[in-house]
Amino acid sequence: MRRSRAWIGLAIVLLLVLAGGGFYLRGRGQGGQQIPALLYHHIYDAALTTAQQENPWAVSTEAFEAQMRYLYDNGFHTLTHAELAAFLFDGSPLPENSVLIHFDDGYYSNFVYAYPILQQFGQRATVFMITGMIEELGDYQPAIDHNELVWTAAHTLVGTEDVFELASHSHAMHHLAVGSDRTAAYLASREELIADTHRSFDFLNNHTAYAYPRGQYNEGMIEALREVGITMAFTITDGYVTRRSDPFRLERFTVFNGTTMEHFQDIVNRRIRIASN
Repeated sequence: MRRSRAWIGLAIVLLLVLAGGGFYLRGRGQGGQQIPALLYHHIYDAALTTAQQENPWAVSTEAFEAQMRYLYDNGFHTLTHAELAAFLFDGSPLPENSVLIHFDDGYYSNFVYAYPILQQFGQRATVFMITGMIEELGDYQPAIDHNELVWTAAHTLVGTEDVFELASHSHAMHHLAVGSDRTAAYLASREELIADTHRSFDFLNNHTAYAYPRGQYNEGMIEALREVGITMAFTITDGYVTRRSDPFRLERFTVFNGTTMEHFQDIVNRRIRIASN
């Protein structure tokens, strides 16, 4: 009788799980510890402009500081990519509340606004740079423009290593190819992508991490990136990094202009439910 009741209880649990609509919390029982990677692009000062309020990829300094303060106040550890690599490849443990902070493209606002906030809280982050824009600027750093996006000059990067790792978002292959919805990187030959990535390394201090331009990738890109020494590459698909993650298809959560603090907390506290494939 007791065994029958046990089986009935197990059946009820299974029915409740199946009633969840095919969703699961990625990482819980699917590779263990979950690491949220937070993806930002542009940071702006809302007190000085209203022009960026409709830009979904722009986050105000007020919102960004509140998010970083939440991480600091709640004991989150901001990872370097060396720590992530040790976790993925060597089985090294990480602090329970570990998180990655990323910026894609390499806008000057990351260094003007995000850098001092991150430095204040003792946090680490990575900027995935489109290095062709660094080369184009040369020694000239345009002033911050509160209404437009501004790129970052090489000399601006100097002295930011206490906060920022600088990794590749391609050198000159981020744009969409003419007449296509695919990036130049996606359509490039193996030789072209290898050359482009090597060229980007001239401006960077991290040569093992890569963010796919516009999130687009294919098997040919992965093989070319392996050849130049990339060991981890990031998409723009929502999801957590776990030990079972494919290191060339690592997922990130984009933080948008409209991301509420409640949703931000759900992401970092690993409460987002990801649809199973």
